[in-house]
Parts: sequence; structure tokens; C-alpha cells
Amino acid sequence: MHKGQTISPCKGERITCIQSGIDGSPFIFDFELDPGIKGPPMHTHEEHDEQITVLSGEFGLQIGDTRRICRAGESVRLKPEDPHTFWNASSSTPVRCRVEHG
Repeated sequence: MHKGQTISPCKGERITCIQSGIDGSPFIFDFELDPGIKGPPMHTHEEHDEQITVLSGEFGLQIGDTRRICRAGESVRLKPEDPHTFWNASSSTPVRCRVEHG
């Protein structure tokens, strides 16, 4: 992705590139999920830590067997081996997060 580019890989999901990471810097993007939308199946990131900061809304997050709801201002750092998935925990408002890989 290029800086400023927005894609919609699935219905109700939008990803906007803040910093591409092409030059070796971290890949940073904002993502937004519409109410009730789920993210990908449980997965890991083999090479890099992942920092997720909730900008607005209610972000449902499962890391291994632990589930929690994060709200605006909360951040979570995932290690490469942490299996995780996520979803919009609200039935009425979008959730928006900033993610940094690497």
C-alpha cells in the first residue's frame, strides 16, 4: 500500500495507509470496522510486534484464549507468536484503530 491509499478488503472494513514501510520503517495504518463486523480468523505475525491503539469505538480482541473489549485511548502490543483475532464489539458505531507493524 502507498501512503494515503484506502482499501476495503472485506465488506464493512476499511484500511488506510499512514506509512507504507517500504523503506524499512514500520508499516502504520488505520482500520475501521462497521458495527458487528468481524476481522480475520485467529492468526499470528511471524516477524514483527504489532501495536494496536483504539482511536474510537469498542474494539473486541482475543489473544489466545483471553477475550477483552478495548476502548478509545487503550493500546495493546502483540508479540509475533501471539495468536489473535478482533471484531467491532458495538452494534451501533464503527470502531477505528491505528496499527503499527515492525
